[in-house]
Amino acid sequence: MTSSSRGISVREAGRMLDHPIIDDTNGPVISLDNVTDFTTFQLRQALKARGYFGDDYVGPVNYQILLQKMIEVLHDDRQRRDAKRTELLETQQQNAGGEGVSIAEKHAREKALRKAAAIERSKQRINDGTYFESKRASNQRAIADVEIATKPQTEDSMEIDQRVEDVTTQQRDPLALRFRSKIGGRYV
Repeated sequence: MTSSSRGISVREAGRMLDHPIIDDTNGPVISLDNVTDFTTFQLRQALKARGYFGDDYVGPVNYQILLQKMIEVLHDDRQRRDAKRTELLETQQQNAGGEGVSIAEKHAREKALRKAAAIERSKQRINDGTYFESKRASNQRAIADVEIATKPQTEDSMEIDQRVEDVTTQQRDPLALRFRSKIGGRYV
């Protein structure tokens, strides 16, 4: 909202309005997307028009309080609209589909079909003899890898590992510095 007269800020232009802003006929619609664009006066007028803020209100009135209350109101409105829309879609699906199946029932049926397919795949694996052999072999490889990783290292093997790590680091990073400047400038 901008004011056409020079020297009046946007907030002051909002105070000049003598009507609440709640729909297109009175001005811009307040939504969760643009609620922060409105002034304290506009927020108070909109809350009064919706019946959430009356003249009998006791307490501090400032922009933050009004903004927080308007966001709560808009959020509640959105939840109500979403609930009505979901209910409407479910009833349309029941009426138009002819099946009389709600969305929850449809999801439950799809889940049961996926479960039955998984059970069928499991039965096929059990009947296939190579499946368990391949699993046994992969488990043995994993156990061997763990044993190698947990085996204590000697000084020779640690030195070789360090040299291999240094070479792979140099190969991976062509822009890496070839010396450590803070450790006397030695080459790595």
